[in-house]
Amino acid sequence: MVSLLKRSLPLFESLTPDLIRLYEACQRENFTDLTWPIFSILSRRKDSEAITFVSKNQKALGKADLAKFNIHEEVLERYFCSTRSSPGTLILSENYICFSAILEKRSYLIPYKEVRQVKKANHLGFLPTAIKIISSTGKYKVTGLLEREKCFDLLRQKTNKDENSKLRQSRVIELKKEEKKEEKKEEKKEKEKKAKAGDFEKKFSVNEAPLKEYYCTYRFFPPGQAGTLYITPNFICFSSPLTPNVQISFSDIKLLKQTKSGIFQQTPGIKIETKQKSYVFSSFQNTNEVFEFLNSLGKQAK
Repeated sequence: MVSLLKRSLPLFESLTPDLIRLYEACQRENFTDLTWPIFSILSRRKDSEAITFVSKNQKALGKADLAKFNIHEEVLERYFCSTRSSPGTLILSENYICFSAILEKRSYLIPYKEVRQVKKANHLGFLPTAIKIISSTGKYKVTGLLEREKCFDLLRQKTNKDENSKLRQSRVIELKKEEKKEEKKEEKKEKEKKAKAGDFEKKFSVNEAPLKEYYCTYRFFPPGQAGTLYITPNFICFSSPLTPNVQISFSDIKLLKQTKSGIFQQTPGIKIETKQKSYVFSSFQNTNEVFEFLNSLGKQAK
């Protein structure tokens, strides 16, 4: 490596046409030790001849680098850089990140689909010319990138496509899980509904399912007994653990009105009168709502 650097130093002072001729001669003779430093020097020059030469040969060289890995596809960009103190080139193709090092043992190939994270980094703690690549197989730090922003944007663009694909697949899996959860919830609700209907049929000789249920108090004596009021299309039923079940047919109701109940006659309630008996139910969460619902069914029954 030291001898290579010594041979490369005079090249910096050479004119662009001389460097191009030397590069072409090295290519013909397959003398690769100097092709990389020559091309690297030319890529950093701003004269039109150097820019044209680099633009013309950049992708061809990238394809040659990829061919070392037996990969044959379109090269998007090629950047001069270093990794683990070994100079080389970073090639971004359609599906791969390739680092082709002068020391071949330090070359590597990463498929975009294996990349987990790409982030900017500093070289030597302060030079903004590095990028860290974290993949499923390891961590890599590329340094000496003079076009870091351009390289970083392209890397993010390519790796995000795969990431978006992973996210879509993950979302599909999540949606399927949510659908299964909803199905199980519906099945559970249906079972609970059938169980309630079964319990209701056992308690009352009514061949109808309740339309609504309300928690309330049956005021058959002060202070009354808490329980559940079931309303079917043709019946009002009340059930409590400590009192006999109450079953009222809408067709038997002679009077339905709102009233006051309780020890001090201050609790809003509903009074139901039949030929045989009077009933008072109170402590509803919304007495007006229950009364309106009962009244509408009572009118239909008549």
